[in-house]
Amino acid sequence: MKTILKTTLAGTVALALSACGNLQTAPQKPADLYRHGMQRQFKQDTQYNLSGKATFALYETEQSRQMRHERIESDVKWSADWAATHDKKPLSAAEQNEIRQKSQKERARIDKIAYTLFNAVSVHYTGAVDLPRGKIEFVPELHYETRNALGSLKIPMQLDIKAQAAYADLGAFEPSLPLADSALSADKPIVRFRLPKQWQNKIPFADVWHALPKAVDESAKALGDDAFTALPLNDTARKIGARHRIALRSNSKQSMESTKALFQSLQQQLREQGKPGNANISQADYDRFVASLEAISSAVQGMTTAIADKQPPVEYEFYYDGKGRLLAYFATMRMENLGGLMGHGLRIKMEAYNHYTRTPQFTLQATDANTVDFEQAFPQLAKEWNALPALNADGKGDSSGKK
Repeated sequence: MKTILKTTLAGTVALALSACGNLQTAPQKPADLYRHGMQRQFKQDTQYNLSGKATFALYETEQSRQMRHERIESDVKWSADWAATHDKKPLSAAEQNEIRQKSQKERARIDKIAYTLFNAVSVHYTGAVDLPRGKIEFVPELHYETRNALGSLKIPMQLDIKAQAAYADLGAFEPSLPLADSALSADKPIVRFRLPKQWQNKIPFADVWHALPKAVDESAKALGDDAFTALPLNDTARKIGARHRIALRSNSKQSMESTKALFQSLQQQLREQGKPGNANISQADYDRFVASLEAISSAVQGMTTAIADKQPPVEYEFYYDGKGRLLAYFATMRMENLGGLMGHGLRIKMEAYNHYTRTPQFTLQATDANTVDFEQAFPQLAKEWNALPALNADGKGDSSGKK
C-alpha cells in the first residue's frame, strides 16, 4: 500500500514539475512565442519600467522625385511666360537650362533643411506598468538636438485604471501658468481627467479587462503564422540576455483582420457572460455597450484602413528570454504618399526595453495639493467637450444634466 502511495505521489509531483516546466519554457514556433509573450504580459510580467526612443527620417520616393520635377519645370514655364509677356521675347534653351539648374539647387537646399530637421528630432520615453495596482505611466520627451543645440520637452502621463482617471503633468509649460480662467499654476501643474459623469457606471470596464487576454490572443491568431519569422540572435539580443528573436511583418489587411478579431472576441465573451459583473451597471447599459462594440470595431477598422492602406508593411522585432518574457521590441514604420512632406516618405523607428521589477518607479506623483481637474484647468474647453452629443445618451445637455 505504501509503495502504491509513494508511486502515486511521485507521479503526481513529476506531472506537476513537468507542467511547471512547460509553463516556464518558451515555445519555439515564432507565432506561438509571440502569443505566449503577450499572455505573460497580462498574467505574469505585470510589473516593470520601460525605456526607449523613436527617431524620424525622410527618404526619397517616386512621388517626391515626380513632385520635384514638376516644380522645377513649373519654375521654367513661369519664367518663360514672364519673358514672353513682359520682355516680348522667348527664353533661349540656354536660359531655360540656367533657370532649371537654379531651381534644382533651390529644391535641393529645401530638401536638405527638411532632412536635417527630421534627423534632429527624436522622442525619448520612459514609463512604468504596475497592473496589480492598476497604474500605467508613459513619459514622452521631445528632443531637438544638433551639433551645437539641444532642447527637450517632457509631459508625464499616467493612467489609474482603478480610479478611472488619467493625469498629465504640464509643468513643462510653467512659464505660461497660470492661464486665464484656469486653476492651473506652477504649484498645481497636473491635470486630472475623469470619466464623464454620464458614462460612469455604464461601461463594464472590469468585464472588458477580464475578456481582454483571450481577445488579444484571437487578435494575434488573425495575423497568421506566416507573418512571423525566427531570426538569429544579434548584438542587441546578447546585450540584454535574450534567447529568442522573432520578426513580425504586418500590412494593412492583416492589421484590419487583427482588429476585427479583437472586437469580435470581446463581444462574444461579453455576450456569453450575459450580465455585468458590477452591480452598479444596469443590464440595459451592459447590453447597449456590448452592441456598440460592433460600431466601435468598424470605426477603428476604418481608421486603420485610412492610415495604413497603401503604406509599406510595418516591421517589428521582438526579443524574449528563455521563459518567453518580452525583453525588448523594435518597430519600423514607413509612410508614403504624404503630400505635406513634398512627397517624401517618413520613416519612424521605435525601440523599447522592459526592465522587470516588483516595485516599478513612477515619475508622476499626483496629490490633491498639486492637481486640478480638467474642468477647472480648461473650463471653456471642458464645457464644449461635455456638451458634445456623443457624450450624452439623449444627445442633449452636458455632464451637469442641463438641457
